[in-house]
Amino acid sequence: MDRTRARALNALKIVAGVNPTRIGTTPKELVWSRGKVRVWRYQSEKLRFREPVVLFIGLMSRPYIFDLRPGNSFVERLLDAGFDVYLIDWGIPDAAEGNHTLDTYVDDYLAPALEAIHQSSDGTELSILGYCMGATLALLLLGSRHAAVANLISVTAPVDFTHVPEPLRSIAEGSLAPDDLIDEPTGTVPADVFKAFFRLRRPTARIVQYVDLWDNLWRHDYVEGHRAMSQWAWDHIPVAAAAFRQMIDDYMRPNALVNGTARISGRPVRLDQITIPLLHVVAELDDFVPPACSDTLLDLIGSADIEQARVPAGHAGLLVGRQGAKVSIPAIIDWLKRHSAHKEFS
Repeated sequence: MDRTRARALNALKIVAGVNPTRIGTTPKELVWSRGKVRVWRYQSEKLRFREPVVLFIGLMSRPYIFDLRPGNSFVERLLDAGFDVYLIDWGIPDAAEGNHTLDTYVDDYLAPALEAIHQSSDGTELSILGYCMGATLALLLLGSRHAAVANLISVTAPVDFTHVPEPLRSIAEGSLAPDDLIDEPTGTVPADVFKAFFRLRRPTARIVQYVDLWDNLWRHDYVEGHRAMSQWAWDHIPVAAAAFRQMIDDYMRPNALVNGTARISGRPVRLDQITIPLLHVVAELDDFVPPACSDTLLDLIGSADIEQARVPAGHAGLLVGRQGAKVSIPAIIDWLKRHSAHKEFS
């Protein structure tokens, strides 16, 4: 009877949309901005390590995946471990950013954002964590120019595009042109395009999610977690048209990172010139960025200090699922502790 009451109450909350799940609630302050890009610093009184940890995701996803909800937050775990944590938010592009290329995001946003964090941290070099396409942006930066970065954590990095999932093959193989997906008035690829791709990738995913939700509808914590994860999973943002064209034409189709033809603002991207310590994190059940799409990085990068964390999880579960809490997040924190210096207090 108690479960039936809880199931009914939670079902009403979901249908009515009342008491929405709290998303990204860890206190933070704005420390740098340019255009629509923002750098946030999370507030903490537990700092133990000198090197700040900088988090960023790709251009099509909301960054609150790092701070999903109280009790299921990668940011919370990092702060509790004693790290100074920053977040780069790319913002939501519109027609004003339609001509932004990957060069723009790397040279005009990512590089100066990292330099601003570096300067605000008394010149301490940074540990950066790029998630999905965020990891690709990190590789483009570090492989083409100097940055004050001491450590790199690459999480499900798309590198080898011969291993793209099936719904992307029509684009990768040229039967679907990038311009077919671009909305000219806004100068972007609309968020609905990415939502459609995810539906094609796993057409029964939402049905399975609803079945799981029904089975656990009496559990308040499960329901809150489901609502938060569902909100993020379908909360895509547009991507600047120029960056999207460049990603397809210059990187995906010629497999530029693997073949050594990638360039940023005319500079060659040399992954073998990246020699800082690397933690390579892969989701073994990932059907969005399959492990083979990321693993090629290990043969290309010049780092001598390389460790891997292979997690039996999917693309998002790597950070916010049960395996994320038990395996990948502890592995990342342990690696950061071993590659960070203790902070000296006066």
